[in-house]
Amino acid sequence: MKRNSKFKNGIALFMLLALVLSNTNIVSASEVVDGASGEPQTADEQINNETYGDVGIYNTWNYYQSEQSTNCSAQSGGSLVSYTERHKTGEASGNVKTYPYYLYSKYTGSKTVEEIKSTWTVGCNLKNSASLGLSANVGAGTTTTVSASATTSESWQWIQASKYYSSTNGSKLVYSNSNFTIAPYKYSDSDSIYLINSSYLKLKGDNQPYSISSGC
Repeated sequence: MKRNSKFKNGIALFMLLALVLSNTNIVSASEVVDGASGEPQTADEQINNETYGDVGIYNTWNYYQSEQSTNCSAQSGGSLVSYTERHKTGEASGNVKTYPYYLYSKYTGSKTVEEIKSTWTVGCNLKNSASLGLSANVGAGTTTTVSASATTSESWQWIQASKYYSSTNGSKLVYSNSNFTIAPYKYSDSDSIYLINSSYLKLKGDNQPYSISSGC
């Protein structure tokens, strides 16, 4: 079941505004995953891959899904598609909950891609030193993880972790199929979890860059 994107975007905007107007502590971590130097698949292989670049590799009732797209100019043709899905409740093991996710940014046209990028951020209210870890597995690359933790305070703190994957090798698709974790999950507010995928595209011969975001 897909969440209503306008409703979700409204929730995200409300959460950001509430953070600005409150005294909630914000802790974040980020890491760059550079796709420019490696080419695990050609653009055609990625677009035609039966697993990646298609909506919903999990596609089951216990996953939230969000897809947004924006059209490129008439001269360039095609569109930039941003897709995100994540597990609704997480999979518990001991004091850790693991949330599998899948996301991508894809260009559907025929023009040469100068750069295509996904920047994704997961956020959650945590307390009592609980930690949030975000892993990424892009293309056929190695999984890497970045993490951030709450302080020892009993008050809720908005914790977030981010990654981005940028490709400048002509590929029309970038994606990540991995997970994020929360531990100990008893010190998390599961209703506050939000994963945002911000997609960016620059085409050769087109001075206008394109961007669109999806989230759930």
